[in-house]
Amino acid sequence: MSQGAAPAAPPGMVYVEAGPFNMGSDLYQRDEQPIHQVTLDAFFIDITEVTNADYAKCQRSGKCHSPHRNKKATRGESIQTGPNYPVVAITWFDAQGYCKWAGKRLPTEAEWEKAARGTTGNPYPWGKEIDCKHANYNRCEVNHPQPVGSYPDGKSPYGALDMAGNVMEWVSDWYDSQYYSKSPARNPTGPDDGVKKALRGGSYDYTFSSVRTSFRFADLPRNWDLKYGFRCVKSP
Repeated sequence: MSQGAAPAAPPGMVYVEAGPFNMGSDLYQRDEQPIHQVTLDAFFIDITEVTNADYAKCQRSGKCHSPHRNKKATRGESIQTGPNYPVVAITWFDAQGYCKWAGKRLPTEAEWEKAARGTTGNPYPWGKEIDCKHANYNRCEVNHPQPVGSYPDGKSPYGALDMAGNVMEWVSDWYDSQYYSKSPARNPTGPDDGVKKALRGGSYDYTFSSVRTSFRFADLPRNWDLKYGFRCVKSP
């Protein structure tokens, strides 16, 4: 590998180089404030959300619990069990367990956001405007996840797909609405403890404002939903 060249990414992953980016937004929710510069080490991130087929391999190994699909779909939602659909209805613990089994880990909030927006500061992975060509969100009226990679025009600056809409993604951090005011400037990993875990990216039934790269959400780590999925990262 020549000096300065990016290392080859493992199959199904893309490389995010080391360096700074501006995290958060001063235009929307208070928990996204203030904008602050964060410097991260390099990492690899899954190109897409973990699929049903991916997760089934972990189930067959005996290391992953089955998705919690006993919940009745509501609001016209339908559960998609095809192999290329993102796995949903799993808890934070399930997501963490899968990533560990795969030799990876859940991304931090900072890693997830940098992979989604790069260093441009754009509100969406691809730019400043959103439509149904780029993402699966509520105005598209699909009302369920689409197969991963269905929106190639919506890729992030690093080539990651489905980071706006489709399904919301668990990340590793405990959630603190005021964390950005005290976040370390290098490789932040979130609070040491908390009650809820953070999720990112919005989902198929979220508005244009809630699928932005800086939008934050949280839920109890034992909870699950038909729109909760995840992807993993790995250090070089």
